[in-house]
Amino acid sequence: VPCMLFGLKRPANIQALSERLMATMESTDSPPSPPFPWRVLLVSIIASLNNMAFGYDVGVVSGSLLDMAGSLDLSLSEQELATSGLNFVSGIGALAGAGFVMDSLGRRATLMVSSLLLVIGGASPTQ
Repeated sequence: VPCMLFGLKRPANIQALSERLMATMESTDSPPSPPFPWRVLLVSIIASLNNMAFGYDVGVVSGSLLDMAGSLDLSLSEQELATSGLNFVSGIGALAGAGFVMDSLGRRATLMVSSLLLVIGGASPTQ
């Protein structure tokens, strides 16, 4: 009955159905799917972790602003400079040096160097 609803003829036996299915599968020439780009995924993960670490650094500076202002006796404009300094310096670095570094080293090496600098900066002892 379902075959009649869709305008299909009921096969005489399972062998005929199997032969029709195989003929249909052989007639569709679909191109092979490309392999999964694992390197692109890895570089994307490293870049996103780098951006998350940068955001975390900005959050740490903003969170410690009250302690810095009290212990260093900072004015309001000095507090604003301390909070926005990291973004300002990274913007200057992106405009001035990132294009040159990217052209000379390539994307992958640039991401590795920036991640290494972030790790070194995070691991350096501060007082």
